[in-house]
Amino acid sequence: MQIDNHPTPVKHPSISVGVVTYQSAVTIAATLESLVVAAHAYPGEVNIWVRDNGSSDETTALIDQIAATEPTLAMVDGSDNIGYGRGHNAILRHSEAPVHVICNPDIVVTPGFFRDSASFLADHRDVGLMSPRMTWPDGSVQHSNRQHPTVLDLALRRFALGRLGDICKSRMAHYEMAEIGYETSYDVPFCSGALMVCRRSALDAVGGFDDRFFLYFEDADLSRMLQAAGWRTVFNPDVTVVHGWQRTAHRSGRIALVLVRNGIRYFGKWGWRLA
Repeated sequence: MQIDNHPTPVKHPSISVGVVTYQSAVTIAATLESLVVAAHAYPGEVNIWVRDNGSSDETTALIDQIAATEPTLAMVDGSDNIGYGRGHNAILRHSEAPVHVICNPDIVVTPGFFRDSASFLADHRDVGLMSPRMTWPDGSVQHSNRQHPTVLDLALRRFALGRLGDICKSRMAHYEMAEIGYETSYDVPFCSGALMVCRRSALDAVGGFDDRFFLYFEDADLSRMLQAAGWRTVFNPDVTVVHGWQRTAHRSGRIALVLVRNGIRYFGKWGWRLA
């Protein structure tokens, strides 16, 4: 088990935030505005970094508009679509803050988000990654925690959910850890990449995201790499964010193919589990 051995943990450590955008004009302003409010409410230093992956909509204009008056926010150079994991790795090279937040461009945080997240990591020095409680915009809980994926689980989520009745729903409840619930803290095998609060020393120990995962499975892979290195990956229901999740893979055949390819890459790396 890994432990952060810093002799005197800083009460309010500096925090960096990474946001990777792509065609995110609908959601990015709300995300950045919530992060800025939380940054100003936090006693320590917060720096928010955004890397755009070649958006052709108004995403970059909206980011520039907020950054023009907000010194905590900056853009990372680059305009090509290098993928989600590589985009976040590019951001990591701009900061050495002891706490790093990986954030989707469709997340809204509370004003106390940074304070509560840093406090959790300070109190749990064997935790390399904290995953918050995620809700839909209407306040209902998202089942964002997952078991390590199997081929069957992924096939059911992609093709059969809602078609196979109670058997499918029972299997998905297990996969999404609904049987355990979302009211208490526990270790999660597969943490959602929509929002990850990471100990920087843990990220450095595994080298950040595996660049080979362009999109999808990069979060499952990072969770497993951290666990293999001896760090805990933990759900904390006392930190809540709103996630306006858009299931691109279910709308686009091309993106669905990316999901399948990275699924093959994931199972090739960690071993094939059919069920």
